[in-house]
Amino acid sequence: TCALPIFEGATALTAVTLPDSVTNIGERAFYNTGLTSLSIPDSVTQIGELAFAKNPIQTLQIGSGLEQQNNVGAGAFYGLCPTLESVSINSPHALGRGSRVTKQLPWYQYNFSLGPPSLRGDYIYSGLHFTRGPLRLEGYLGRYSHPAYQYQATNQDSASVEQCVNLTSISFGDAVISIGEHVFTELTGLTSLIIGESVTNIDSNALTGATALTSLTIPDSITSIANNTFNGFSSLSTIEIPNTVTHIGDNAFTGALSLTSIDIPNSVISMGAGAFSNTGLTSINIPNSITSIATQAFEGATALTAVTLPDSVTNIGERAFYNTGLTSLKDRKSTRLNSSHSSVSRMPSSA
Repeated sequence: TCALPIFEGATALTAVTLPDSVTNIGERAFYNTGLTSLSIPDSVTQIGELAFAKNPIQTLQIGSGLEQQNNVGAGAFYGLCPTLESVSINSPHALGRGSRVTKQLPWYQYNFSLGPPSLRGDYIYSGLHFTRGPLRLEGYLGRYSHPAYQYQATNQDSASVEQCVNLTSISFGDAVISIGEHVFTELTGLTSLIIGESVTNIDSNALTGATALTSLTIPDSITSIANNTFNGFSSLSTIEIPNTVTHIGDNAFTGALSLTSIDIPNSVISMGAGAFSNTGLTSINIPNSITSIATQAFEGATALTAVTLPDSVTNIGERAFYNTGLTSLKDRKSTRLNSSHSSVSRMPSSA
């Protein structure tokens, strides 16, 4: 057990070996060191607040011992994103931004002349994630004018502290079951993403800004694609949806400009609003398991020229195919099209 911040501020410390005997890493144990690589063994079941915050880690491996988000103290990996290049995680349910706490962050300077003690500090979040999250000051400015809610802080981090622009490889191992919200953001350099065979859900906004990722395999263990899961994956050209998936969430593939084709399996029974909006799709076959096309489902897919609607579809939502490139629409139940809601308006004149 590393219970005390015994290595805090050891900026010359670039490497550490944690033996399998270690089960707990305490608060600020390795805060603000020079670590460039880190491997946390399966034996570690608890990590304290700010334990590895503000380290220039490039290569990170985290074992399977961290079961839940509350096993990872708030801000434990705060500020790592700018230097991260490769990450491998095998923790079952610890991934994601968890509960919020208010804490005086050691790299900030606060003016405590105003406000009650309960408000003296900033927000940080538990769980295995690499995002900053909203600071308390950002939440209170513009909302409260009473002096009791005002405080000042300097040296606060900008959003760049959570932008993982150098991270090229992420692997979620087979022990991972759930991937929570806001794990990584601004993954503009990501070219490899491996999702383990035991993952059952990926929450909304878990991975954002992956504009360079070209292909992805979704394991059969996934049953639902959440809202915004692959939103903004503009280079994604190859993805296979397994026949275990029953729902595709709102804006799940919005902005996937390189995605020209996709097979939606018969297992899918519902698609959310804007699920495939502003994509590069050229044609789409809606499976007969679908009964409703959601609002803005394909809006802005300007390369989409052909759509086949099965008899099972009974409703087509507002702006579902608005501003696409449709020249061919096979719909044997034309009464489903709600022209007053612009379901298929702004089709090319040759349609």
